[in-house]
Amino acid sequence: MKVKLNPEEAMMAVAVGARRECKNIYSKFKDLSPPKNGKRDGWSNMITGACAECAVAKALGLYWSGVLNSARDSFTCPDIGIDLEARCANSGNLYIKQRDIDSRRLIYVTGELPEFELIGWVNIVEVKQGPFDEYGYSKIRSSQMRLLSTLNELLQTVDAADLTG
Repeated sequence: MKVKLNPEEAMMAVAVGARRECKNIYSKFKDLSPPKNGKRDGWSNMITGACAECAVAKALGLYWSGVLNSARDSFTCPDIGIDLEARCANSGNLYIKQRDIDSRRLIYVTGELPEFELIGWVNIVEVKQGPFDEYGYSKIRSSQMRLLSTLNELLQTVDAADLTG
């Protein structure tokens, strides 16, 4: 399922991502994202992540608050609704965080502004098996991707509580 953000949605998501990274920098929070090509890029990760969250909410017809949670407390506040997380991984590798809450669902997203593609979803508890690296991440391997269910199935599981998140 492809989703295209309009300019207003994109500007809001970029601003949310930038504000999250500023909050992390000024709180001296260490970037715990997995390195890409040997480097970490908190700015890109936060902005792309916020855009992916906005795209998922738009696709599912859910409200996206753009909450300014930082990496330090993001595991306590879901990305969308009451129990949905969005992760953008253009490399084809999806990571699970050790601190991800087992009861939540994770939506796998690829793309970049303005267009994203929702690939599928998984119950976090189903893939949270480790091993976890020094940053608390574990890669979901391609053999585990079969656990990703259809988006139609996800839409059927979204209940009224998700709509009010």
